[in-house]
Amino acid sequence: MSLNVTLRGILERDIDSIIEGIAQLIEVHRKDKIPEMKITTEQDYILGLAHGTIMGSFISTYRDK
Repeated sequence: MSLNVTLRGILERDIDSIIEGIAQLIEVHRKDKIPEMKITTEQDYILGLAHGTIMGSFISTYRDK
């Protein structure tokens, strides 16, 4: 499946929005979730969180398209 120009633009805006907001999300998680989950490499956690958020947004938005 390929995305048309309109859907590609929407997806790119979603990704940009998630990237812009990731710092705030990390601040929320840094105090509670990261120590609780015994995460040793914060960069891996940040990458995984961003990836999961982008994938979740993509799947929920484009599932039936």
